[in-house]
Amino acid sequence: MEEAEEGLYRLPEPVEVRADLLNGLAVLGGLISPEIPVKLLERRRDIVIESAAYEVFRQEFMKEGYQKGLKEGMQKGLIEDAREMVLEALRERFGVLEGSLVERVESIQSRQLLKDLLRSAIRCSDLDQFRTDLNRALF
Repeated sequence: MEEAEEGLYRLPEPVEVRADLLNGLAVLGGLISPEIPVKLLERRRDIVIESAAYEVFRQEFMKEGYQKGLKEGMQKGLIEDAREMVLEALRERFGVLEGSLVERVESIQSRQLLKDLLRSAIRCSDLDQFRTDLNRALF
């Protein structure tokens, strides 16, 4: 692989042709070991970025990254909204909340758990009952 890489790097062909050949070598190297294409493309990045495949993959990866980030951001927003609803229901029913209770609710990362706690906040008879439900849910 290293000899082929060196040979491709020194070819008199235009850089775009060498880049496409190098990408092909990386794909074939991946059949041997998943580390080969990574190392090859890291070492020869100067050529790889000139290939047509690089631009296509770059655009696809950017699109995937954007979609993943959007999805994660939406999920994070839903969890933050769920926390806010639990705390708002408790404040509406019982007034000012102690800081430790607020902190515990704000530390929850599960939307389903927060939905369950919202039901508890609406149905519980007092804050002690909610704390019991919260403890049960967290442990």
